[in-house]
Amino acid sequence: MPSGEDLVLAVNRSAGTTSAKLVRRLRAERLLDRIDAPHLARVRAAWAAARERAWEAGAAPERGGELRIDFDATISIAHRTGTERGGHLEEDIRIPPAAGLLDRPEVAGGEALAGLLRAGNASSNTATDHVTVLTMALAQLPEHARPRPGDPGSPRVLARSDSAGATHLFAAACRKEGWSSPSGSRSMSASRPSWI
Repeated sequence: MPSGEDLVLAVNRSAGTTSAKLVRRLRAERLLDRIDAPHLARVRAAWAAARERAWEAGAAPERGGELRIDFDATISIAHRTGTERGGHLEEDIRIPPAAGLLDRPEVAGGEALAGLLRAGNASSNTATDHVTVLTMALAQLPEHARPRPGDPGSPRVLARSDSAGATHLFAAACRKEGWSSPSGSRSMSASRPSWI
């Protein structure tokens, strides 16, 4: 019995539109459809364990330095149809993921720690989404790299965001976890955060 992927490929072949890109997209969609909440938790744990081993093997940022994690949301176009109006297609299906990226100048594009796919109508400054990404990013750091509130020997972790992250809820979550303010000179627990 042919799979759904095989049938789609057969139809596209007959239309002369088969491509490796289509095959990869179909496989990725099938994989993503199979990842439910319990699987996702195990995938995240596996990524954290792999990152810890990689850092132990020499891929870690310089010890003792400040870790800078950027929190941001962006627009990703998932599907394009319709007519073009003002630089985008009228029927675009937009997915605005929120992400937490470890700033690693020595690693092109930094190191992705966390990401959250959100509904297409999600606001750029949904505080609960920023807090969720903060929690997921923290869980991805090896234990020795996580901030320990109240411990003067704790690693310094700097949370950076554009104005979308400038919410009381996100700032409170940063203070609770012992993260530094973007100014780098004061603790968020002792001052109002300054956002870049």
